[in-house]
Amino acid sequence: MEKKQVEIYRSELIDEISSSISPLEEKKVEKKMLIAAKIEDAIKAKNWKNRDLLEALGKKYPSIITIWLSGTHNFTIDTLIELEEVLGIELINTKEIINTKTIQKNKNLFFNSDNKTKV
Repeated sequence: MEKKQVEIYRSELIDEISSSISPLEEKKVEKKMLIAAKIEDAIKAKNWKNRDLLEALGKKYPSIITIWLSGTHNFTIDTLIELEEVLGIELINTKEIINTKTIQKNKNLFFNSDNKTKV
């Protein structure tokens, strides 16, 4: 079977819009799309449907999964952590910036000495 060549579509309007996007905005869009792709890959790896993720997270509205997978959603840290937990993936890499003294100090401010009970 012969592979079909991909046609590259050019448009002055698209070029104009693309050139008006700042590097920062471009980076934001790229990161959002990469996060969405990673979530989608994890759903597939677990042989889940979107509704399975919805149930695992205890969410009510199926449209939220579609929004997340669109690559345009601005996630909260809390949502990313919840997704990491149920999908068994890493979406936030903080290993490079860990300062254990600062973390322990902040943890002690937030938790009682048993490290389980929030203050």
